[in-house]
Amino acid sequence: MGDRKPDVVIRDHGSLMMAECKTKAAIDWVKDNLSLESWQWMGRSFSCEPRYIDALVEGMSADGLIVR
Repeated sequence: MGDRKPDVVIRDHGSLMMAECKTKAAIDWVKDNLSLESWQWMGRSFSCEPRYIDALVEGMSADGLIVR
C-alpha cells in the first residue's frame, strides 16, 4: 500500500455511513458489486447502513481497493 492514496474514504455519520469513491476503480467496483438506488448517491459518495460497512470494506479490500 505505502503511499497509495485511498480509492474509497468511509465517513461515519451515526445512523448512516458515507463511502466516497475517490477513483474510477472504486466507482467501477460499486457498479459491478452493489445495487444502489439513485437516492443513495450524493455526488461521488453513497450511503449505507452501519451494519453493512464491515462487509463492504472487506469486499473492496479483497479486490485490491484501498479503503480508509
